Amino acid sequence: MNNKVNIKKIRFNDNTEIGFNNDDIVLFVGANNVGKSRTIKDIKYDMDEDTINKKIIVKDIEYDVNLDNDFLYDYFTKHFPTDGHDNFIVNNSLGTFYFHKQEILKKPLNSKYFLKLFYTFLSTGNRLNLSEDISYQRQVDNSNLNILNKLDTSDEMLNKVNKYLLDSFNTGVCVYDDHYTQNVRRMYKIGTSEEINEILESKKNDSIEKSKKLLKLCEQGDGIRSAFATLSSLIVSDCFLFLIDEPETFLHPPQAKVLGNNIVEISKGKQCFISTHSIDFIKGILEKDASRVKIVKIDRDGDINHINLLGNDDISKISNDRNLRHTNILNGLFYNQVLLCEDESDCKFYSSILEHLNTEVYQNTLFCATGGKDKFKLLVPLLKSLGIKYKIITDLDFINDNGKFSDLVKIIDGECDSIVEKHRAFIKIYQESANPTIENKKEVCLKIKELLEKDKGELYLEKETIDYIGATLNKATVLGGLKKYGAKSIPSKCYELYEEINNYLTLINIFPLKCGEIEGLIPGIFGHGIKWVESAFEKYPDFDDKVYNEAKDFLKQVFNIVE
Repeated sequence: MNNKVNIKKIRFNDNTEIGFNNDDIVLFVGANNVGKSRTIKDIKYDMDEDTINKKIIVKDIEYDVNLDNDFLYDYFTKHFPTDGHDNFIVNNSLGTFYFHKQEILKKPLNSKYFLKLFYTFLSTGNRLNLSEDISYQRQVDNSNLNILNKLDTSDEMLNKVNKYLLDSFNTGVCVYDDHYTQNVRRMYKIGTSEEINEILESKKNDSIEKSKKLLKLCEQGDGIRSAFATLSSLIVSDCFLFLIDEPETFLHPPQAKVLGNNIVEISKGKQCFISTHSIDFIKGILEKDASRVKIVKIDRDGDINHINLLGNDDISKISNDRNLRHTNILNGLFYNQVLLCEDESDCKFYSSILEHLNTEVYQNTLFCATGGKDKFKLLVPLLKSLGIKYKIITDLDFINDNGKFSDLVKIIDGECDSIVEKHRAFIKIYQESANPTIENKKEVCLKIKELLEKDKGELYLEKETIDYIGATLNKATVLGGLKKYGAKSIPSKCYELYEEINNYLTLINIFPLKCGEIEGLIPGIFGHGIKWVESAFEKYPDFDDKVYNEAKDFLKQVFNIVE
């Protein structure tokens, strides 16, 4: 029989239901004060059958409890002392519980009665408590004592804990018994990996003397104490299910990322529900094994918490796509909205102008470079599934291609057949119309010659020159004129269609640049991409300069800013 205790399904207060696998790592995320930590506590209250603390975000939980009598009795015998009257004594953060031996055998094997024994709850406070000294003259938390005893008797477990501590803190721990005071205490001592290994390899008397000289773990920083408690609990505990509240607390970003990696590795076969506000911790988990991860974004509207799920399949799309994996798109979990741009230079320009224009909107907006128009259609479904508001700024040549246009608008708006047909009609009329503003062959050759003369490379063309030549050739096509000359290049025959298409795109939060491309917002600046942005800022350092008026007006439209 496969003994297990897992959460099968949770129904939240907005009636959203989410099912879970036995080894899922579920991350609760969202802005401040939306209920991430409270969700973890609600799950705990339900498992404890707590009638004092009212659940707020979680309505119902369906469990998968599968235990047999032999396993259950052995578990109690192994983990809990008795009181001499056939009662097992369980001490934990909830208090003291007594389980009679005969009562254990009478309870249904799928009963919630035993849930409180098979989960571990790690809040910020009790993680720090797990690194404290233990005095035998006081009542001891079974979970604390169990970790300490196992690390003392199992070199394999202790070495495993130290391996992970070494990753983040370049240090390790050992167990030390202090017999030099009247109150006998057990504690953790901390030292370098060399010091710890020397103690573990020494004879008992030598190891005691060496351990005595080391510093106490409980007197160290909260970061290492918290990380130690999380790692040691996952390694030592026989529990099937872990509730962890903001495990990255007290850690620097690189340490949070390593902890995420470590948790995935040592939680195999276990179910983890974790609240977090650290993108570094999330990235650490995703890098290790994205297939186990579900991200649940929580938003609050009054008394209702809205739940949005990014499941295992969606997360795998991010992890398996090299371009998406290295964007900052997941940072959007902690912002009010995301602005998608084609590249980093666009993000730098628009974010700088927006910061000057409206600081509050700027601080609550994540700017994300997608690496091209093709990536919009990959990111939008992920943002929609998590309920993250988004806007898209793109060059006007987005409407050049029937495929790119229809692919994206169909993802955003399922009822877009009419506008897709109008877009096809626009492309057809545009291509059939002679456009006097399009450069002819002679003009293109002169432009390329000019670019080559400005190139400073000795043996090879500079990348910038190559990019410009490609852009120039693109502008030599009929539709390429849209990017160079903007909406003014559109023939009158199809201008009404263009305006209808543009108005529709604005309604679904896509904003093509009417001037064609970002460089058209400030004419007369030589360069492209980041080079152009830097040149513009250098020439016009004052954002109150009227040269930025067109860019400001455009961003006011994008973000609905009213002065």
